[in-house]
Amino acid sequence: MEIQTIRAVLYARYSSDKQQESSIAVQLAECRKFCKANHIAIVREYKDEARTGTDGNREEFQQMLQDACLGEFDLVIVHRWDRFARNVELALSAQKQLDKFGVKVISTVENFDDTPEGDFFKLMSLGMAALYSKRLSREAFNGQIENAQKGKAHGGVALYGYEVAQKKYRIVPTEAEAIRKMFQMVADGYSYKETIDCLNEQGYRRRDGRKLSYSITDTLRNRQYVGEYVFNQYKRSPEAKKWRRQKKTESEIVRIQGGMPAIVDEETFERVQRLLDKRMQKNGRGRKKGKYLLSGLLTCGVCGAAVSGGKYSVRGKPLFSYICGGKSHRTDKKSINVVYLDKYVVNLFTQAFLLLRNTDKIVELMRLGLARMQDEKIKRLKELKKELEEKRSLLASLDEIIKANKGKALATVIENNRKDEQAEFERLIEQIEKLKIEKNAIPRLNREQIRKKMQEYKADLDGIDFYKRQEILQTLVENVKIGTDTVETTVNLNALAGIETPLSCTVSESLQNVRHVYTLRGMDFSFDGLNIKV
Repeated sequence: MEIQTIRAVLYARYSSDKQQESSIAVQLAECRKFCKANHIAIVREYKDEARTGTDGNREEFQQMLQDACLGEFDLVIVHRWDRFARNVELALSAQKQLDKFGVKVISTVENFDDTPEGDFFKLMSLGMAALYSKRLSREAFNGQIENAQKGKAHGGVALYGYEVAQKKYRIVPTEAEAIRKMFQMVADGYSYKETIDCLNEQGYRRRDGRKLSYSITDTLRNRQYVGEYVFNQYKRSPEAKKWRRQKKTESEIVRIQGGMPAIVDEETFERVQRLLDKRMQKNGRGRKKGKYLLSGLLTCGVCGAAVSGGKYSVRGKPLFSYICGGKSHRTDKKSINVVYLDKYVVNLFTQAFLLLRNTDKIVELMRLGLARMQDEKIKRLKELKKELEEKRSLLASLDEIIKANKGKALATVIENNRKDEQAEFERLIEQIEKLKIEKNAIPRLNREQIRKKMQEYKADLDGIDFYKRQEILQTLVENVKIGTDTVETTVNLNALAGIETPLSCTVSESLQNVRHVYTLRGMDFSFDGLNIKV
């Protein structure tokens, strides 16, 4: 009888954290030795260089999973399980996918059998690898934060105008001169184009020798040019496939005044900021175009893109409509006549939200929103306190183990673990104190103040000053979302209440009603008839 040859592929990986390319050669050498000793035929080798084990989108790893369906190999040989994956869920998912095609994964070092006990120890090994990866990531990030607090450069390409010398930022004279002139010209009223054309004519260039770009808004907004060191400002959006800048909360951002040399003085910088703020009013939410009352407030409920106004011609007759500008759905784009939507949103306030006879109903909406906010904070406080007590019990248990094993290696391991748990314990205390302050800071409502605000806003919306009406709507409306069948208007209740705490409600109305009923039939708004969600 002919003995069937066992076929295998080898998989090796190294990450960028304190490992080198040579580690792949070592892994493959051990895997080859294992195959030779066990009479296993090697049909292919897969290698992922500088890729973390927590990433399931490794090119060679994914190729190996796809090739398994061809039936050309029976085993995947790895040196250690943490080379296969450093994420329990990822490892189990990949192993399940390989199992469908009768392919097993074997480690040359960690030899786990197919018994329940073997599966348990395999999970333990994967869990330890995942824990190591997370701790390594945390320690690396903590090291970056520590360096940032000392004003040290945190890697990447230095900002235009600076270079890195001995891990500190240093001014590049020629580039800094271009930055100063740029700020000064904009502060003196020159346009972006005039400013950049002038700098290019004077010979200033980017580092790669190309001419300077007209896109200088981010440069003019960057506080690093006044010497403010900024770190940990942006993060990757979890659902984004490509890198998208998503700003972190202010508490997560490291800011150090005077942490790096300043190129621009504070007075010039602030003059430029005031000028940029004024220019912003010509775009987006602050755009002043006579026929577009809701400029900057509209979004598409289908794709999320901005909805803007435009002029269209039907049978030679000019029409003005709001229409989605997104590229993701070129067909079936919902549009709505500018006059119809403007009238609906204005009437929503003048005939409902700003009528004094509806004051009590408006106040009740606000109280409901604040009460829910309070309930959420109380619920979160209870959860954090429960976590704190569990952590306190864990620390006490660890102390007992350390005491019982004093002088032994186990005590040292537990002590290191206890430090991490203690840090988590202290973080929970900080979160609880911060949440208590936020809970106590939830404002109280002043009915008379609300009535006064309603009167003021209504008087302006009933007036004929277009720009004043536009400004009021920019204050009262957070967003108007035009969906397939509905129009959802999010109202800033906090503007009516005169408080800073974000508080809003959403009014949902049929798109058909907005287009025709309220306009053609002159139907009055009934506050009680509105579909309002707090």
